[in-house]
Amino acid sequence: MRIALDARGAARFRGTGIGTYTWQLLANLVQLEAIQLTVFVAAGSDGLPPLPPTVRSVPVPAGPVETEDAWIAAYLHRHEPDVYHLPQNGLGLPVGFRGRLVVTVHDLIPYVLPETCSAHYRERFLRDLPRVVQAADRIIAVSQATRADLIALAAARPEQVTVVHEAAEPQYSPSPRRAAGSGPTPYLLYVGGFNRRKNLSLLVRAFSEALRELPEPLELVLAGDPGPIGAALAREAEEAGVSCRLKLPGCIPLPLLPGLYREAVAFIYPSLYEGFGLPVLEAMACGTPVVAAGVPALREVAGPAALWFDPTDLQGLSAAISRLVLDPGLRARLSAQGLARARQFSWERCARETAQIYAQAYALRPPLPGR
Repeated sequence: MRIALDARGAARFRGTGIGTYTWQLLANLVQLEAIQLTVFVAAGSDGLPPLPPTVRSVPVPAGPVETEDAWIAAYLHRHEPDVYHLPQNGLGLPVGFRGRLVVTVHDLIPYVLPETCSAHYRERFLRDLPRVVQAADRIIAVSQATRADLIALAAARPEQVTVVHEAAEPQYSPSPRRAAGSGPTPYLLYVGGFNRRKNLSLLVRAFSEALRELPEPLELVLAGDPGPIGAALAREAEEAGVSCRLKLPGCIPLPLLPGLYREAVAFIYPSLYEGFGLPVLEAMACGTPVVAAGVPALREVAGPAALWFDPTDLQGLSAAISRLVLDPGLRARLSAQGLARARQFSWERCARETAQIYAQAYALRPPLPGR
């Protein structure tokens, strides 16, 4: 099969969920012999996985989103791949494209929590997703939770949607770790975006509550681009008297993230909604015990390997933090369970299952004229 993949996000969005997915999918698809791959990449981009000579890399001239999509549409019209794969949450369908289409949908945030999205993204997503669902031969959902949302909220047909899970990247591993007492001040860790959906205000307030009964020094590290929300979180910490315990280091370079995970006392993920929740899986792959909001996608990913709380319950999160910090046996158990759970997910399997979906999409329609 001749497969075309929009891989612009592999470099542009590296470090985000969609960027990680696109990068790792590409890195593992090129190992398969059953497909002939053409990839669209952002012009002048670097940081892509190694591409063998058998892969045709096509730089897309930089411009506004609509201009780039139109350029890809013209290329597809000239070259007519057997299947075209859009991996970035249903966005970017070229106008007039009538070929076989596979789309990956990661989440439906504009449907579920529209107030947490930018107006521009919300408008584009709500406009584009219905026509993508209508056009797609097959849709890949990254979780059963996202599949259920696609069927319930976007009128996707059940037989149209297949779940293919993501995985932690290979660099997230449990070793090496510093010896106890030889590292920095013990800290709780959050890694991810800063917006209302991530529920970080609740985390800061729960942390301040938990400190009242914790005997040891403890910090809260919120890693990522804080944007305007960072100032509000800093004010909340100051009002709660814990500003000296809150650390906002900004975006952490990818090579340093595994070490940041490994050395944390626990990883806390209070999000109100997720399509998958890669940071939870990354933390578990590093052997770090996880406290997570009990929303469907996160429960699907972590299973019994996390300590759960209701993301609307301040006291519940505070109690979970205290319990985990004070109970080394619980931390050890969750660490072991998390490592075992993370090993159940694989990017190599993700690529193989994705290639099977390409074959299914190909079989749904007869070959294009002249092929």
